Order: sequence, then C-alpha cells, then structure tokens
Amino acid sequence: MAFHKVKDIAVVTGSYNDNGQTKNRYKNVGCAMKDDTDGRVFLLMDRSFNPAGVPFKEGTDQIALSLFDLRDDNATRPARSAATPAPAPAGDDSDVPF
Repeated sequence: MAFHKVKDIAVVTGSYNDNGQTKNRYKNVGCAMKDDTDGRVFLLMDRSFNPAGVPFKEGTDQIALSLFDLRDDNATRPARSAATPAPAPAGDDSDVPF
C-alpha cells in the first residue's frame, strides 16, 4: 500500500500582537494521509500532543483542529537553524509555520 500526506493538522496555541493586529500562533500536531489504492483518508497525530493544553472557548469542552493545505517548504520558507526561532504565524493558513 502507498500513502501520501494531503493536509497538515494544527491547533491554535495562543495569540500575539503584530503592529496592532491580533494574530494566532499555531502548532502542527499531525497530518491527514490518503491511501493511494482505495482513497481512504486517515489521521496521524503526534503522540505527545495533549489536547487538554489547548485554549478553548469558555462553556465548551471541545477544541478546534484546523486542516491546512501542504506547501513546498523549499519554495515558501527560508532555511533556518535550530537556534533560530520560527517566526510567529499569522491567523490565516498562508503563514502557518509548517
């Protein structure tokens, strides 16, 4: 069987202010995979991901997981060393840091 990655899965972990605009911070927690033989889709989640630590809307016990289209890392992001922190992402999927 052959599989390929079709989406990244992320959660909002907080927010920050960028020139007076509030933007979200995201953490990649998994991906959606597709089976090339039968089209079945399944999720792979980071096993260290703890949903209890994700901010949530008061009065609910649910969190939102967002699906983002894959991007070509080589074309869209400059290389950075492990010592250089990732830039803070914006609130839309065009600036998700993965």
